[in-house]
Amino acid sequence: MRVAIYGREFTPSVIPHVRHLLEYLIAKEVEIWIYDSFYNFLKKQFDCTKNFSTYTSNADLPLDTDFMLSLGGAVSYTHLRAHE
Repeated sequence: MRVAIYGREFTPSVIPHVRHLLEYLIAKEVEIWIYDSFYNFLKKQFDCTKNFSTYTSNADLPLDTDFMLSLGGAVSYTHLRAHE
């Protein structure tokens, strides 16, 4: 399974939840793609023990991506659509 994650910077209180999500997906052997600037933000928040694939626009994602997760709500989705 392949999952793309989009997000923007947010308050540090959310970091444990994002970290838990990533650990869960890794344990399930999911291929994870993370929006490049969001991944850079996450790496500053905690030690990412795995290197993830990154993307900067929808065109960078494999066509057979199974799910797109947008962390941060409707504003994040609107921003993502602007990069199509």
